[in-house]
Amino acid sequence: MKKTLLSLMLGLGMATPVLADSLLDVYQQAMANDPVVNRAKAQRDA
Repeated sequence: MKKTLLSLMLGLGMATPVLADSLLDVYQQAMANDPVVNRAKAQRDA
């Protein structure tokens, strides 16, 4: 039981940073390619 819990905790601890990087990349790509956001930035900078 303890080995299973330890394995689970280690697996989750190692997977979380990978997931965070992927989510950050997806968010940044979505913001860069969103036409509404790009239009708002263009109007703000005009």
